[in-house]
Amino acid sequence: DYSFTSWEVVRFEHSVSTKFSMSK
Repeated sequence: DYSFTSWEVVRFEHSVSTKFSMSK
C-alpha cells in the first residue's frame, strides 16, 4: 500500500487542475 503525503496530494490536485485548465 502506498500512502500519499499531503504535499503529494496537493501536487496531484494541482497537476490535474492545471491540465483541466489547459484543455479548456
